[in-house]
Amino acid sequence: MKRSMAVVGVLLLVSSMAMAAIEAGMKEVAVQFSFQEIKSDTEGSSEDGMYNMIGQLTLNYFMASHWSFGVQTLLNVNASETTKADGTSELQPGGTAFVMARTDLYLGGAEWATIPYVGGHGGYSIYAFQSAGAEKADWQSEIAYGGQGGLKIFATERVSWNLEGDVTIFETGDSSSDDELRALGIEPTEMKLRVTSLLIGFSYYF
Repeated sequence: MKRSMAVVGVLLLVSSMAMAAIEAGMKEVAVQFSFQEIKSDTEGSSEDGMYNMIGQLTLNYFMASHWSFGVQTLLNVNASETTKADGTSELQPGGTAFVMARTDLYLGGAEWATIPYVGGHGGYSIYAFQSAGAEKADWQSEIAYGGQGGLKIFATERVSWNLEGDVTIFETGDSSSDDELRALGIEPTEMKLRVTSLLIGFSYYF
């Protein structure tokens, strides 16, 4: 926590002489990254030893100086540690790629050096995964929606550092195994997953 506060303090100090110059009609390209390690307290949980790397690319259009609307593309690459029958462990790869609509409301002046913002996002995703011993990957469709908030810390009029907190909820839809389960008399189970992330990145405005 102290390190995070120190990073925020340094960014605020560096940007203290820079001012944003956001106007209606401008566009923003944002690149943000986050790394997660997921551990479960439940013994044998499928989430034991899961590692996530999240990359996010966003293109926003400013409808007004305080309001933007755009498209967010998110790539989530993960590896889950599993134990094989011989007692050795291995990492099973997987990932999520989805495109969502996004909107943000800026809570400061268009010429502030640091601008807080809040917003929401939603879309449709495909989650690909490969089970131990399987020859091919399976897939699961999901509806994704959530909210975000953070700070735009301007280094220049056209470049900002971004600190963003993000909560996204995934609700499962169809999957590659649905027909096989129904053939066995088993109705597929719907699941809901909430992912919380802290993302760090930068934006360019033009």
